[in-house]
Formats: sequence, C-alpha cells, structure tokens
Amino acid sequence: MTKFSQVSVFSGFNQPSDISMAPKYETLCGITQQEMESYFAEPIREMAERFKVDVPEMLQKLKAQYDGYHFSENLTDIYNPFCLLNAFDQQVLRDFWFGSYQSGYLTIKEYDPDFGTFLLDFPNKEVKSGFVSLVAAGYLKPEQNMDNWIRTLVQTLRKGEPDTIRDLFTSFLASIPYTARRKEDQKERESYFNYTFYLIFRMVSVYATYIEKEQSQGRSDCIVETPQYVYIFEFKLDGMADEALKQIEDKGYAKPYLSDPRKLFKIGASFSSQTGTIEEWKTAE
Repeated sequence: MTKFSQVSVFSGFNQPSDISMAPKYETLCGITQQEMESYFAEPIREMAERFKVDVPEMLQKLKAQYDGYHFSENLTDIYNPFCLLNAFDQQVLRDFWFGSYQSGYLTIKEYDPDFGTFLLDFPNKEVKSGFVSLVAAGYLKPEQNMDNWIRTLVQTLRKGEPDTIRDLFTSFLASIPYTARRKEDQKERESYFNYTFYLIFRMVSVYATYIEKEQSQGRSDCIVETPQYVYIFEFKLDGMADEALKQIEDKGYAKPYLSDPRKLFKIGASFSSQTGTIEEWKTAE
C-alpha cells in the first residue's frame, strides 16, 4: 500500500500513524516460524507423509517456498499466509502468490544502520522462480508454454536423462521467433545467447543451480545438482561440443565432485547463431 503525501496536513488521510516499517508490528501481516510450528503441526505432518519426507525436511521445503518476508530492520522472517494456508489446504507446494499477480515481489534482505539503507531481494523460491519465468517469457517470446517446459526439464534432470535434456533444449530454442534472437553483430549475439541461458537455468529453482560458478581454474557455465545426479554444462556459441567438453576437463570443473556419490554428467553443447538452436551435444559420464 502507498502513502498519501500530497494532501493537506489536516486531511483525514494524514491522521493515522504509518506502521509500515514499525518493528512493533512487523509480524502483524504474516506467520512466524514459531506460529507455524505451533498452530499447524497437523497439516505439516500430513504434508510430510504426502511428500514422503520427515517433518524437519518438510519444514525446510515450506520455508524455502513461502518464508523470507521482512517488514522492519529487525529482519524477522515472515511466511506469506495466503500461500501457506493454501498449501496446507491443498497439500501441495505451488506458486499461489505469484499466480495471483499480487504485489510483494521484493522484500528487505539487509539493513545498514550506519547509512539507513536497505538491500532488496526476492523473499523466497516461489517469487523468484515466478518473476524470472515472467521476464523470460517476455524476453524470449517462445511458442511453447514455459511453465510446462520447465516442469518437464526438472523431471528429466531428476531421472538422469541427458539425451532428453538435449531434445528439450533443441525444441524450446527452435520455438523462439527469429525476430526475438536476431542481432546485428557478434557481441549482441553473444549477449543474447548468455541472457537466454541465464534465464533458462535461473528458472530451474527446484534444484541447486549455479551459473558461472567460480572454481580454482575458472568459471563453469552451469552446474545443476539433484539428489542423484550432478550436471556440468559448458556452452559454445558457433563452436564445437568437443571444445566445450575439453574445457570442462582442462579447467577441472568436475574435481570438486570426485568423492561425491552422485552420478556426474559432463555436457558440452554448441549452439548456432544462425539457426538459434543446438548444433552439437556431447555427454561424458
């Protein structure tokens, strides 16, 4: 809600006290962690059974999805009650708030008392993934439904099927209109290519996803970690898939996972600025 400022001091609108950022009332419009665990123990337990996890893990899932709102410099975590109550009622984790197109996309993440400044960021996974999907749809203008595509991609990552991942990327990129990706020079084409894959992988928020992750010998383009698999991606624009795989080897991007029990896929991919989709895709386990 915005304040009325350009009105007379004697106006009725200026009589109430503004409590928008008052620490005394910071938990007024949401649900705290203690309140959730105290008053909603039964639906949390039911959700844990439905998701086949224990209660602590279910609490973590709920926190990542719906917590993180702050209404004062105290930074007390507040759950979105609209989302939380809908999740308990329907026994699912869904993007209830972003799907309603309400405001509340950013919240306070840090406060510097010396300068009186605030750092704003997305409050949780729900809002972040929804906002990035909205931006990606507007920027890329694909013919495919992005929500369905991301859902299929996540399921494929979960199953450990790199060839299907290739097919998904090929069809999705081919659905982007030529007018959306047409760029005049090499620098513009590279920038479009980088933005495209940044947006795509930022939407995969179900699993730990690292874009240009810094390592001892360089930055890997993208790493996605699931409970059973690790995917290391290296992309080349108008290059060769073998070059991309060689870079993964030469730079040692897989070394941090040598003792990891999960199966690891190294994926080198080349994309054409002319066709706008995959030219080569090679996988090494």
